[in-house]
Amino acid sequence: MYLRGEDEMVKVNRRYGKKKGIWEILIGGIRRDMSLGARLVPEVMETVQDSVPVYCVHEGRNLIETGPGLFTRMYAVENINYRTASEQEQESILTKYRAFLNSLGSNTEMALTLFNRNINLSQFQEEALLKETGDGFDHLRHEMNKVIMARIMEGKNGITRDEYITLGVRTEDAKKAGEVFKRLDNDMDRHFKMMQSSARPLKIEERLEILHDIYNPDNAGEFLIKTRVFEADTNRLTEVTSFDFENIRSMGISVKDVLAPSSMVIRPKHMELGNHLVRVLRVTELPAALSDTFLSDLTNMPFNMITTFHVRPMSNAETNTLINRQLAFIREEKHNLQRSNQRNQIDESMINPEVLEREEDVLKLRREIRENDEHLFETTLTVVIFAQDMSLLEEYTESVISECKKASVTCEILTDEQEEGFDTTLPLCCNLLHNKRTLKSSSCAVFVPFSNLEVKERDGINYSMNAASKNLLIYNRENKANYNGFILGSSGSGKSFTAKTEIINVFLKKSADILILDPEQEYVYMTTALGGQVIPVMPGGRYHINPLDISAMDYEFDESSLMYGDAYSVDPILEKVSFITKLFESMLQKTFGMDSIQKALIDECLRTLYAPFMQDNRLFRCPRPEETPTFNDMMDFFAASREPEARELFFTLKRYAGEGTLNIFAQRTNVELHNRIVCFDISSVGDELKLLAMNIIQDAMWSRLVENRRIGRFTYIYVDECHLFFQAGNDSAAEFLTALWKRARKYGGVPTGITQNTSDMVDHPLAKKLLSECNFIQVLNQQSDEAREHLRGILNLSDSMMDYIISAPPGQGLFYTGSNVVPFYSHFPEDNAIYPYLTSDMKKLAEYRERERRERLRQKQEERKKNML
Repeated sequence: MYLRGEDEMVKVNRRYGKKKGIWEILIGGIRRDMSLGARLVPEVMETVQDSVPVYCVHEGRNLIETGPGLFTRMYAVENINYRTASEQEQESILTKYRAFLNSLGSNTEMALTLFNRNINLSQFQEEALLKETGDGFDHLRHEMNKVIMARIMEGKNGITRDEYITLGVRTEDAKKAGEVFKRLDNDMDRHFKMMQSSARPLKIEERLEILHDIYNPDNAGEFLIKTRVFEADTNRLTEVTSFDFENIRSMGISVKDVLAPSSMVIRPKHMELGNHLVRVLRVTELPAALSDTFLSDLTNMPFNMITTFHVRPMSNAETNTLINRQLAFIREEKHNLQRSNQRNQIDESMINPEVLEREEDVLKLRREIRENDEHLFETTLTVVIFAQDMSLLEEYTESVISECKKASVTCEILTDEQEEGFDTTLPLCCNLLHNKRTLKSSSCAVFVPFSNLEVKERDGINYSMNAASKNLLIYNRENKANYNGFILGSSGSGKSFTAKTEIINVFLKKSADILILDPEQEYVYMTTALGGQVIPVMPGGRYHINPLDISAMDYEFDESSLMYGDAYSVDPILEKVSFITKLFESMLQKTFGMDSIQKALIDECLRTLYAPFMQDNRLFRCPRPEETPTFNDMMDFFAASREPEARELFFTLKRYAGEGTLNIFAQRTNVELHNRIVCFDISSVGDELKLLAMNIIQDAMWSRLVENRRIGRFTYIYVDECHLFFQAGNDSAAEFLTALWKRARKYGGVPTGITQNTSDMVDHPLAKKLLSECNFIQVLNQQSDEAREHLRGILNLSDSMMDYIISAPPGQGLFYTGSNVVPFYSHFPEDNAIYPYLTSDMKKLAEYRERERRERLRQKQEERKKNML
């Protein structure tokens, strides 16, 4: 029912009673007394349930009947990078969106709804925050979660924006509506795929959840709460939701009872839903030209709001009638002016120019409709603002009106039509406002739903923030067609910081192993802090890696090898011959590589050395480390060979074996790789050995990767200074890295190359091919014009995207997902406990290490005092 006071109308939840002349209103189970001056209006019997414009829910057909004969379905629209696209791409998107609007029949209505709302904090914490595991590193998870929470509150105060399109069809019954929507679903899918987007039909439960959150801002996110219930019959846990159609039917209540707010107070210029204030505004005037970013700018607000652009296509008959009526009116006015001029003895051609301009505008519109496939639409643009008090409501209202004024758009508060405007803004295709504006399809297309692509994937890692939308960037590399990636950035751009941030996130969130090839001692401090294993490889050092090692996992043959097509497991000798051949090509540094005789000698040498472990030309036992041949054995073989080509191989190997100065890889392996995170520190091997060391360590990494595949574990591999593999004269090294990148996926390998010399990468055909096939590339500041232009071509970057990698501050750049590019920026607080493990600043690192040294000394002193007592 209604209770009217001087300036308000209160809608009551469910029922009312009378007691001693005072109306008691039952609102959500709480009794509130209305003043005696309130006047009962007996002819209007309406509750908050009746205010919900839902006539019927057709659960089986996924339809909501807004009014008798108006059936609606709602679609979630995937955002795309519209604002940062090139002008040509933007024009293409507008043309395709206009074609979609033109495809709507005259019996179809559309409502584009942009919903700004608070994130569902519990759901967000479940998806984005790191969960404690009790492994001794939960304090670091807590620190990382503090960073993620600060990011979500930055920019939009924890506000996220969702885009929806609701289609309404007027037809006789639900069955016919279902048939119409089968075609509309296909049309939506086809049109939005052409725009590199998607339109997913929402389930009834999802639609009702959105409506519930709109009507109940105090209890948003509580509609579809999932819980697990133990069933004694099946003896297992079953997941149930807080809303279920069968339950509400058994309780004798309707969907309206579930959606309706606890109370609704309607005032001339705002409403009250529960404890929230709500205001509806309407756009009344549009300029002659409007920017295609207006809708995006209008909805880029850090508070809860709903913006709906309602569109109803006009039929050909309505269009012709409207144009003919306009022409008739203008020509009658023109005729009257001519007759007036004639009476006053004035030249008949002297007519007000505004009248002639209006006539020409209508004639031009008629030509566009006939020749350019323009259609006419009745449109309404409304905005609903939510606030917790009146001062905030006024502040938010001023922000919306000011944004409209920037675009010369007139936006006004609806007076005495707040409820009608609210219902019109709901994603239900229910337009209850009378004054509508007629626009042609090209003008409607300006209200494009796209702004910035969001990357938010399940079980992903937080890669800082989207620089365009200020939302979290959450990406899961393990869900892609391939896992390969690169981090590219000039010196000082933050590439090492970026790589270490991902490494720590992988370590804290996933169960994967992490292997790091570190040429400049960038990752040693972090690895040590994470309890990892650091293996310094250097001349005269204690650690040795034998490139002739064959892991037990490398040669073991079983049916799973055939299932995966694993040639490496079938014949490890063949793979070892190929690998050692590439190493010799790198050591020989011949312009045209080795000749066939030298390759045959290497093959013969290795098969001879592995002969004690072979039977029927196959390995029957894996050699133990103390049995495995070394470069010394190969050098002896070549020394004993009579072939002239063996002499060159002998003298080449002499530097790397025996008493040679570069013999660090001529010893048997004494390293066991069992830690979750292993860092190979090759900063002291020297420039001449660096590339050889990188090749040999990659082979050792491969053995770990093969082993992890057998137990179903991912292996993240990081190779810093990967440009060394692609420098001139290193084709064999480039081929080896390329082979690792190509084969990694089926072994659960997630390789990442890191480099500051992007030019060396993009100039090499193999590297360029790897970049073009990656599903993960982080591009930071690029100083080289050549590198930037190459990246523009590979990643299809627009001018606005290029701005993010030109003179960019550290931590800012572009995030490539294999099909889309998103600008990102990262800020990591220095007072966070994880920061010391990420920075490359030598002064800060020295300070942190000195602080740790003092802390250890203090702890030892306290321990001595305790022992003395």
